[in-house]
Amino acid sequence: MDRGYVLVDEYMRTNVSPLSAVGDLVPTLQLAHVGFAEGT
Repeated sequence: MDRGYVLVDEYMRTNVSPLSAVGDLVPTLQLAHVGFAEGT
């Protein structure tokens, strides 16, 4: 965690395999279409 966000790599993977984090959990823009694209 960093300032309330989950740390991920360039493929949105966390350090706990096989978990990924997208959308409001990561420090990117907090917009619906951005979260959707990250999940895809």
